[in-house]
Amino acid sequence: MRKIKIGIDVEGVLADIHTLFLEEISKFYQIDAKLEEITDWEWEILTEKLKEKCIDVGNLYMKWSSEYWKKRWKEIPLIEKDSPSILKELRKTSKIYIVTHRKNIESVKKWLDYQGFEHDGLIYVQYGVSKLEAVDVCLLVDDNPTLSTSANYRKKLLLYDRPWNREVKENDWIKRIYSLKEIQNFIPPPL
Repeated sequence: MRKIKIGIDVEGVLADIHTLFLEEISKFYQIDAKLEEITDWEWEILTEKLKEKCIDVGNLYMKWSSEYWKKRWKEIPLIEKDSPSILKELRKTSKIYIVTHRKNIESVKKWLDYQGFEHDGLIYVQYGVSKLEAVDVCLLVDDNPTLSTSANYRKKLLLYDRPWNREVKENDWIKRIYSLKEIQNFIPPPL
């Protein structure tokens, strides 16, 4: 039986690093920043809240998260507590590849092992390159709304529901999921 290839993003799908970032930035800059407020990929609400400080929130996040992955990766919580067991179950019928833009791939690997994730490979994709275009998978589970332009009949996007991607409309190639358990619904039956 040929197994379908599924790619699964790390940040925003498996790892809840965004909540940690918002907690840290709220304390440091004494603002109130909540995950549900981040309704776009460019962090506009945070840019507005920090405009007096002239902070580029995107760059701040990249720098902060890189350091966090490097030094405090054990503290990064799961988004879904049962996600390691969900992926383990999916591996019975599928090949599961973990896909990330995170350059510090060793820290990501340590985190995946620490959390008990079983997978068939960890793939680094250079930042700025579409994961759907770069990785040979049939399904990609990701929270990045910009990937919706790369989805097609051969490579479908399962958009993991997050506040910053809710404007993306579903179609034949883009489906929204609210839990990793829903991935099973999109795996075609064996031939």
